[in-house]
Amino acid sequence: MIFGFGKKKIKWDWLLQNACSLIDGDDKQFDYILETLKVRLEDKYIDYRQDSPEYLFSKYRYRVISISYIVSVLALKYKDIDIDEDKYQEWKEKLQMLAIAGNPNPFFSISGKSIDGIELSKIDELIKSGGGKEQMESFHVNCTKLTLAHLGTANDKGEGAFPEIGENLYALYADCFNPFIDGELDEDQSQTLIMYIGGQCRGQTNAAKTLING
Repeated sequence: MIFGFGKKKIKWDWLLQNACSLIDGDDKQFDYILETLKVRLEDKYIDYRQDSPEYLFSKYRYRVISISYIVSVLALKYKDIDIDEDKYQEWKEKLQMLAIAGNPNPFFSISGKSIDGIELSKIDELIKSGGGKEQMESFHVNCTKLTLAHLGTANDKGEGAFPEIGENLYALYADCFNPFIDGELDEDQSQTLIMYIGGQCRGQTNAAKTLING
């Protein structure tokens, strides 16, 4: 290689643009699943307003799962090169900002999909009651670890090779919908939720693998 010609470079903005696309699609899927659960679960469904803290906090957590796929894309797509830690931390802060402040936001903007922001003041109490900033950081780390393990072993159909990874990943999604469920689900209702979570997971997996291989 002469003068670095042909050396793979990390496309930081490209990753952020794809994060916006993924969040946009997952926001729509989140609402679609909720609308489906509203019909299927009947009296067990808690119908929170879309400006309520419960809805917004669940949506934010769902977005954290979304961006964890993008972190995993970075790790797997560029696994053969050294990643500058300072650039990575700056990029990760922007990525996490997209999940809460949207795009564009008061701090930066990236060309691509527009994302609605979530008012931190509306979910602050739920963050505190759930363990505070440290617990949210742990949630971020756990999401990334699971999506990275899943993407590293998933086949071309988006199906994981290890059931325990899939079960833990599904649990992350299910936690986002738990606030909307009153009581225990029967077998048919549980299977409905699992079916939609499975579809969401496969969709995100296939999108991420396309980015990794593209």
